[in-house]
Amino acid sequence: YAHGWPVVEGGVAEVALRGAGMQVSAQDTRILGVRVTGWRASVADLGTHDPVLMLHANAEGLTADLLGLIAQSPVDRMIEGFTRGMTASGRGALTLDMELR
Repeated sequence: YAHGWPVVEGGVAEVALRGAGMQVSAQDTRILGVRVTGWRASVADLGTHDPVLMLHANAEGLTADLLGLIAQSPVDRMIEGFTRGMTASGRGALTLDMELR
């Protein structure tokens, strides 16, 4: 897990090492109270000097909580604070597809 990311709680994960790569999947986790499902993370080559982490996850819950999740994670910096100051009500969904180097 990386510095700056909120703690992932609960759920069940499966880790698979295949050749030089690694794949992780998880279900029914929570981050800052937001339900996150469909986690998939992979590194194609763990032996390379500059490994690339591919990450996919789906989150659902109160839109205010989803905005809080963005604000309290490195995503805020990645989107240059675009959602800062936004307010929302109701329920929503968020899909993350990221390539981290």
